[in-house]
Amino acid sequence: MKQLKYIIIFSILLWSCNQSEEAEDDYGFADSFDAATVKIIPTDTPATAITIRVPEAIDEVHSSEIIEEVKYIPLETNKDALIGYYQKVIVYKGCIYILDCISAQAVLMYDMSGRFIKKLGTKGKGPEEFEGLAGMALDKKNNLLVLYDNLKREMKYYTLDGAFLFSKNVPYRFSGKYDILPSGTMVSATSKNHKNFHMGKWEEYRLLYSDTSGKMSGFGFGYNDNANISMAWSKIIPDGAGGLLYYPQYLNSLYTVTDKGIHAKYIFDCSRFSPFDQQKIPQFKSTEE
Repeated sequence: MKQLKYIIIFSILLWSCNQSEEAEDDYGFADSFDAATVKIIPTDTPATAITIRVPEAIDEVHSSEIIEEVKYIPLETNKDALIGYYQKVIVYKGCIYILDCISAQAVLMYDMSGRFIKKLGTKGKGPEEFEGLAGMALDKKNNLLVLYDNLKREMKYYTLDGAFLFSKNVPYRFSGKYDILPSGTMVSATSKNHKNFHMGKWEEYRLLYSDTSGKMSGFGFGYNDNANISMAWSKIIPDGAGGLLYYPQYLNSLYTVTDKGIHAKYIFDCSRFSPFDQQKIPQFKSTEE
């Protein structure tokens, strides 16, 4: 009986420690910035956007109709430069950066002739290693390549030549969907899910404005998506004109993201063939439903 008592007490202590660690981890976000300095980024209503009516599903699109020029660059292949998948490609100042989070679990660098330069990162727990590489963005203001490790929850900083500089912990959760404005402000896309209850009163916002170390400066795009399903991920990509484009999950819309605001750009009317009733999305209790 005494042994059983010790086992129960020991189990409670372990549970308490785990709960304490989890609480500190999940609620660290709310204390990671001065709330007085954080602003709400204004968002246009969809009424200001251009509506594009999609009459029917398109089975075939010819690339010549939407692409002005195609340039073929054969990439060098060797044992250090094998790409299984790619999640993002950046071409900048004579270099090609390819993000492969799944197979290589690294970023591979090439010059504009396709010659392999180097591989950034390997799998592991060391300072320059990745446990869960999940994102890549270019900080043009500071000439840095900024990579995100989702399991370590830290940003890793590299020179444009691929030299590792340092890492910084990020005090909040997000999916690894992020990019950096010309000002150096990082914009991250998050979602309503059971991991994000640490956001407290800011949980309704889907875009997080911060510096590249995660120091929060603003929130934008209030949107009630669904915490129970994850059928798609929001996307943030450069728009080619110094801003960013944001595609919110479940919404047929595109927004231009700047330091000053989030502007509705296009609404795609897919009502003639879309299987989704978007008004019901927040009500679903599971992915299966």
